[in-house]
Amino acid sequence: MSSLLFITIPSVFVGSARAIGYSIFKFVGPFYIVGLLCAG
Repeated sequence: MSSLLFITIPSVFVGSARAIGYSIFKFVGPFYIVGLLCAG
């Protein structure tokens, strides 16, 4: 039971973090690139 828990929880967490991270990156990505270009 505990081994199943240790496998299931991280995979759910990684999946949700990946989904959130992709949406954040799509929103922030262009501004981040422009900031890097302006910073030189």
